[in-house]
Amino acid sequence: DLPGEYTIFAASGDHTASVTVAIEPRNVQRQIEVVGQGRVSDRATSDLWVWEGPDGRDYAVTGTHSADGHAYFWDVTDPSNIQLIDTIKVDARTVNDVKVSEDGRLAVISREGASNRRNGLVILDVSDLYDRGAQILARYDDQLTGGVHNVFIFDQHVYALSAGQRYDVINIEDPTNPHRVGTFELDTPGHSIHDVWVVDGIAYSSNWADGIVAVDVGGGGMGGSPRNPVELGR
Repeated sequence: DLPGEYTIFAASGDHTASVTVAIEPRNVQRQIEVVGQGRVSDRATSDLWVWEGPDGRDYAVTGTHSADGHAYFWDVTDPSNIQLIDTIKVDARTVNDVKVSEDGRLAVISREGASNRRNGLVILDVSDLYDRGAQILARYDDQLTGGVHNVFIFDQHVYALSAGQRYDVINIEDPTNPHRVGTFELDTPGHSIHDVWVVDGIAYSSNWADGIVAVDVGGGGMGGSPRNPVELGR
């Protein structure tokens, strides 16, 4: 971000190296204009996801943090006139993450701070928000009671963080009957995980001190699948 001379140090075992580099100004500018706002005035907004619905309109879902388990659904087709069209409330203190499937029909929201300490996630039908609204199809908390910080949906599977240490792979081909089919966890001392994202059958996760980890879950060419995640590299 700031131009000048910088010295980069690297160390591996008893080997060290350094190099000084000159960073020039990037000279990159772009004007940003706020064109609309969906206001939530009584609680903090956590995460959001924007998608095109089956009806061709654009929608957004937002979670809430340190509140009482609300998630909001918006029509953002006209970004200068954002409309709140539905609200749901689940047993949670924080709806920390929200995701929508590739076809725009299913949403998954994560729960933290449930009253019975069984957090997990909630699966919703969002295929017809105007006529039916968001409909809860299932709740899933098996071995996810420690809180689900982040989730991702790919190819009818949910990749859900569990206890801040691993992610579980949950099959949602029948969204009313979700079930775990796989899991991935590092074996390094004190390992932890913060987020996971899946692109073309490869799961990328941020693992704090262990860096970024890439895992074949069906697209990495190493025999991996949702049932058998295979690490590719980190």
